Amino acid sequence: MQLGASEAQLRAFFQIIGEAQVPAEQQPARLAEIAEQYRQLRAQVAALPGDAPEVARLKDGAREALDAGRLQQADDLLVQVEAAQDAVLERRQREIERQRTVEEAEIAAEEIAGDWYDRVYLPTVEAIKREGLWELFPEATKGDLFLWVTQRRRELFPERGGMETDEAVRAARDTNPKPPALKPRLTKRRIED
Repeated sequence: MQLGASEAQLRAFFQIIGEAQVPAEQQPARLAEIAEQYRQLRAQVAALPGDAPEVARLKDGAREALDAGRLQQADDLLVQVEAAQDAVLERRQREIERQRTVEEAEIAAEEIAGDWYDRVYLPTVEAIKREGLWELFPEATKGDLFLWVTQRRRELFPERGGMETDEAVRAARDTNPKPPALKPRLTKRRIED
């Protein structure tokens, strides 16, 4: 295979790159390997559209070093490119995990609110209706009466201990037959079932 370079030039080239021991008959194959490695290096230093700014900057520096023949500098910069890419991936993974945690917390909050509504609020409102508080105070909303019963339950807890919902509603009605002054509403209470 004729390369268009003198034997002395090839020996000098292999000495410069630290491979002076390559026999003359293997030099064409070794040059092909070196050319392939160079092509791969060029591909590694090519900036991609999705590169983070710090990765793109390091790749530009590595490309410039490679073009200028500063192979050690290009290699050092490629090591930094890999580290920067790893850091970017780690940041993205942490962001994905953080977002997942936020979404799970939002779901948990919805579940907690739904559970409270089903297990605390609705049974109390139903007991308010059964015990006649709804009819006694037609200007009050369900929320007003719920809050009043809950406050009375807290006030009575030290002397009566834990109270079932129906018992708390009766205690509120019997011990304080009128809820505290209701705040004026912008709209009238709707007729509720």
